[in-house]
Amino acid sequence: MSDYKIHWGLWHNYSLDYSEQLTLPAFVGSILVASTSTFIAIAGGQLWSLIAFIVYYCRANPGEPHDGIHISQQALYKNISSPLGLVWSLIKGNIVYAGLESWKKWWKRRASPYTTRRKRRLCLFGGLPTFVWLIYTAAGPASPFLTTHPVYKGNEVLAKSQNCGFEQWNRSTSQGNIAFQKNSLRIASEALNYVNSCYNSTDALSCSVLPRQSLNYAVYQISDCPFGGRCKVSPITMETGWMDSHEDFGMNAPVSDRVQMRKQATCAVVDVRDLTTLASIGNDLFRYEYDLGPVEGLSENYTAYAIERQAPDYVGYNIQPYYAFHPWTPIADFNSSDGDVSLFVIQFGIIKYESKVTDPLFSATKPLNDTSFFTPDMPAGLVACIDRYQLQNPSGSIQTTMGSMKQVTGQFQKLNFNNAQMAAAARFMLPSSLTEMYNAVNGLGVAALRAQRNVFSSVSVGLPSDQWLAEARGWFETTLAMYQLRVVSFAFKDDSQLDPYMRLNLDLLTSQKTNITSDLESMCSQQKLRNIAKWQTFSIAGLAIIAGIGGGIIILSLAVEVIVDSTWKLFSLVRRATSSKAKNKKPTSNLRLEQWRLDSVSQLQRRAIQNAGQGSWERGGDDIPVLRGTVNQLGEERHELGYVSVQDETGDDRS
Repeated sequence: MSDYKIHWGLWHNYSLDYSEQLTLPAFVGSILVASTSTFIAIAGGQLWSLIAFIVYYCRANPGEPHDGIHISQQALYKNISSPLGLVWSLIKGNIVYAGLESWKKWWKRRASPYTTRRKRRLCLFGGLPTFVWLIYTAAGPASPFLTTHPVYKGNEVLAKSQNCGFEQWNRSTSQGNIAFQKNSLRIASEALNYVNSCYNSTDALSCSVLPRQSLNYAVYQISDCPFGGRCKVSPITMETGWMDSHEDFGMNAPVSDRVQMRKQATCAVVDVRDLTTLASIGNDLFRYEYDLGPVEGLSENYTAYAIERQAPDYVGYNIQPYYAFHPWTPIADFNSSDGDVSLFVIQFGIIKYESKVTDPLFSATKPLNDTSFFTPDMPAGLVACIDRYQLQNPSGSIQTTMGSMKQVTGQFQKLNFNNAQMAAAARFMLPSSLTEMYNAVNGLGVAALRAQRNVFSSVSVGLPSDQWLAEARGWFETTLAMYQLRVVSFAFKDDSQLDPYMRLNLDLLTSQKTNITSDLESMCSQQKLRNIAKWQTFSIAGLAIIAGIGGGIIILSLAVEVIVDSTWKLFSLVRRATSSKAKNKKPTSNLRLEQWRLDSVSQLQRRAIQNAGQGSWERGGDDIPVLRGTVNQLGEERHELGYVSVQDETGDDRS
């Protein structure tokens, strides 16, 4: 799979309501995630300081008598910045005030009114910081998810266009034809490997690149045989739902410019015994010749053949695909008017099985001489498939009929596509001829057979009775993976994928009488992929929300005292201007705010030193008072500090 180059920087993601995205290299993205987490932690800390201020301010009632628990809680709310640390300090304070003996009875149903009040205050004012701490704990790991808004779509990146366009091959020479076949085989091999790694597994790193890891489809049986009644068992139809150009294939576009397509394949094991001729090739060996229509370039009068297992040049399985009209011209039973037909001839060679096989394709019930092995009932089995397509304009729910690629392409005009939709439809339909059931097998040989996985040295352990279903599903999944790879490769191709016999073209749909070259050019830079380990994508809206809310909290927490003080002064001026009684009174200060400042650690230290009779202080009403001169350490002295009213304390400090 290609080593895709990624656009990093800002881009518009039409999958999201808030669609501006920022893609960064993983290292830079990890720095942004760490910075965002740190910013959230800082904002969270400032949010707590804001909450603590509000709680303190609402509880403050200067001039009124309060018990020791109230005073202690107020001081703790002022000075402890950690919610969890505050809870622990509140609990310790209650233990001290309750005393050890009464603490044991703390939870008893019957308690004194004082104990009940203490309980309530601890639950209320201890529960609030506990709740905030729980929010912090949950928000910390979630911060990277907030930046990807939302996570399941924040893992998308935009491919950087390189060698964009449809592949146009010069097959007029044998060298050009060989180059084309090599390229087709490369894509088929990549698709097969992708199916084996990603359609039934999520382990490989390569599974996290394409817009969808795998395309969903349904399997159901049908009663009518589309091959002239030659079906050995009920045919199956494998059908995708409506595959969206934007959601499933990453063509980044608004809803009005999207196209939807449905792909279907019907397969059956076919009985061609009446079309089989046995030709002797000597040594009692026979060649089974299947006459299902002529093949251009072959002189034989049969389509395919198989030789009995005794032939020395046959080792094991072999599979040969045929595509209707390119160059096989099928007989009427295999000629479909509404689909593209593929035929697969699986030759069994000298394969032998350790147990009977009752699968209709690989049937092996004949014992091998006197051994315990079983050999195939016939030297080959045949499977026929029909590919069909359908396009839809999701803007008006207008659909084509379900039919062959040629039929669907011929109905483009009736879908009322705008130019951007026509470009998307071109990216859907042009790869179709190279992603049919035939292409899932052509050139891959036995690698395309899942039954080969059970073979060791021409011996198979056996096969389930529905092995042919597994083969058909494997081919269909390979066509879907080829579709995914080819649609994405329109916008990006490695230099190693270029070839002298190939040129890139954006003008392949001139037959539709619509000039969509400019729309195809714009699609070159609008191919989405899923995130890979080297990149991280962030939502600009998510980052803006975090920055806006977090920044607002930080600014408000730093300015809350100024805001409260200014608001108080403003209302005081208004009261003096509107009230005749207040006109002659002196402006009053905000005692609650002064109490908040006086309960700071620096103020409590000043009061302890000042009560010890030491120190000369200035700015006594601020958070941080200023000491003039020096003082002695208190040492082992003990001072019984009482609660001093704000009015007295402020007056003494400012004198």
